[in-house]
Amino acid sequence: MNKDKYSVSQIKDKIRKLYKSIEGIQEECSHDIVIRYSEERKSVMRICKNCEKIIGYPSREELIKNGYTK
Repeated sequence: MNKDKYSVSQIKDKIRKLYKSIEGIQEECSHDIVIRYSEERKSVMRICKNCEKIIGYPSREELIKNGYTK
């Protein structure tokens, strides 16, 4: 049982390091923005198609242009 706790701790540490790596990549990205539905947020979002960073919410014009509303 003690071995399992150590393994969980190691996995959580690796996950934290991977998230930091993702953040670094996203900070350096020039962001090629697309408008698409985010399953994670259950909403239409502005998302970088290269690094997958959520940039924010699209404007009404962007929603119309991309066929999400009239």
